[in-house]
Amino acid sequence: MKEQIYPKLLIISHNLYDTSNNIGKTLVSLLSGWPKDKIAQIYFRNDTPSFNYCSQYYCITDKDILKSAMTCRIKKAGNKVQSFTDLLLSGTENNLYTIGNHRSPFISFVRDNLWKVADWKTQKLENWLTNEVKPDLILFVPNDYCLAYRVALYVHGIVNKPIVPFYMDDAFYWKCHIKGIDNLRRKCLWKLALRIHEYSKDILTICDYMSEEYQELFKRKCWAFVNSVKIVAPRQNDQLHNPIVLTYLGNLHSNRWRSLVEIGESLVKIEKDNGITCRLHIYSGSILEVNMKKAFDSISTIEFKAAVPASQVRRLQLLSDILIHVEAFDERSVYSTRLSLSTKIPEYLSTGVPVFAYGPLSIASMRYLTDNNLSQVCYESTDLYDALLELITNKQKRDFFSLNGVARALQYHNIDNVSQIFQNLLIQY
Repeated sequence: MKEQIYPKLLIISHNLYDTSNNIGKTLVSLLSGWPKDKIAQIYFRNDTPSFNYCSQYYCITDKDILKSAMTCRIKKAGNKVQSFTDLLLSGTENNLYTIGNHRSPFISFVRDNLWKVADWKTQKLENWLTNEVKPDLILFVPNDYCLAYRVALYVHGIVNKPIVPFYMDDAFYWKCHIKGIDNLRRKCLWKLALRIHEYSKDILTICDYMSEEYQELFKRKCWAFVNSVKIVAPRQNDQLHNPIVLTYLGNLHSNRWRSLVEIGESLVKIEKDNGITCRLHIYSGSILEVNMKKAFDSISTIEFKAAVPASQVRRLQLLSDILIHVEAFDERSVYSTRLSLSTKIPEYLSTGVPVFAYGPLSIASMRYLTDNNLSQVCYESTDLYDALLELITNKQKRDFFSLNGVARALQYHNIDNVSQIFQNLLIQY
């Protein structure tokens, strides 16, 4: 059999290519088996890689960008990340990321313009690209900042290789009503995306719903690739714990924490009315802001557990009675997540643990679970109590969702199948 020849792949993404975040986790699953010495990455967050999946990293942080801008470009931004480098977040940087996570149009506008003023287009970066990485292909994962597009276009100008954009979140809001600075930013993103697409023959997306809209928007062939998982034995014991354990693992930004608070409050009422004791365990690496902590601490059914290593996630899922997926209901959060399919969903489905999902039906994750009858779903706060109580007390329904979820994961989210299709598409470039 002829040995597969892998092109040298350069990933440009805000998030680290590693299993410590959802975007990195999705890429790691889709590139499973790709030689790590054929993968390099440019990323923009002050995170330390494990070097388990990639051999070369180059990091440009907001801290360095700020220093460069404040010194009128005397200081340069961006450095290679060595295996012994430990990028530690300072308290100031944590505060900056907390502010940034709110993604207000003004803060995003300021950040993009700081990157325009600072000097990250350095000889150091050019030498790294041309002498060390020498990529054959650029896999670009955009977000809703213009800065990432500008980095990708600059890199293309240096190496002159095709760009494959992979949209995991919608940043254009083209069917949403926006105005002011936000409207200005979205128009800028749109223009930069059109420039990116000049160097690519395909567009990759995170789900079919996004592909349908982007094919209409950009008049370009779109391919949908969702997070994939290694299919292993699902949970066997379906006896409920006492108290019943409901588990949420994931981020709290985009106001998802508010939906978790509503679930916790409904569980308090269920315990009072029916004598059924439940605990909502929340595992998250998100920075817990004061208002979040205050809300969680005030609800007896909520237990905040902070972050856990990726190696422990499946164990915690399998120890759960019900897995929780939530989306936020405020207008801005709906705009930003409308076409995103959560990376958690395939993981949840593969466990055989029933899923409860709470959020607006207009969001892709909720539509996916609803269209394929994969979980108990709730779209309104007025229905939350009844929907939770029904899943908690109806074993037949829990069993149905468990079996249907595993079957769906086997057919559509098997890493061995999905990653092969994804990699073949990249190799053919």
